[in-house]
Amino acid sequence: LWSVMLWHASQHLILGCGFQAFWTIENPQLLLLYQTFIWLPNQAHNGYIDLINEIGIVGLILFILMIVKNIVRSFRYQILTPWLWFLILPLISNVTESNFFRVGPVTPTFIILSYLVLEKSLNNFRKEVL
Repeated sequence: LWSVMLWHASQHLILGCGFQAFWTIENPQLLLLYQTFIWLPNQAHNGYIDLINEIGIVGLILFILMIVKNIVRSFRYQILTPWLWFLILPLISNVTESNFFRVGPVTPTFIILSYLVLEKSLNNFRKEVL
């Protein structure tokens, strides 16, 4: 499945096919995929392949920059709260399941909450310094 999905992603590598556009039943490419995979997958079972397929290399680079920026900022200002794990663990689980930008999984909420906690902690840090 991963190799087929990478081939589909290579057809629109730069910008992707659009958010949630590939896994809709109206997509003829998905119907061809279902002829090969009779168990009717609804994701690539690798979130990073799904990200490349849907938002392209440009979107994936922006997503990675956002994650790296948050991790670097938390280590730079020594804000190593348990919420940092709510950012790191979904990144690990996204290798085997497509968790980001999906309806249902709670991991996008974890990423948003970890980002908000980091921003709140940075604001508190700035107030203490000033």
